[in-house]
Amino acid sequence: MRLIDAAMAPIYLNESACDQIKMMPTIDAVSVVRCRECKYGKESKISFDCDGKTSLCECPHMMLIHQWDEYCSFGERKRISYEE
Repeated sequence: MRLIDAAMAPIYLNESACDQIKMMPTIDAVSVVRCRECKYGKESKISFDCDGKTSLCECPHMMLIHQWDEYCSFGERKRISYEE
């Protein structure tokens, strides 16, 4: 499933297609923070994916070692500082 910005539809689609989009049901979606984007995500030094090369994520909230594309309700996006 992919979410779209329906407000942009008139730029790319004809009127008939836009009318069909307006009639479609909407979903209640929220954005999530994946481990690779989370300030709590920490690279494991001892646990690796099935390939034996890709390190997994250690998270103090999940209490499990897991892949970097997972998420949890405690996720907080890293703040990026451009100052040096």
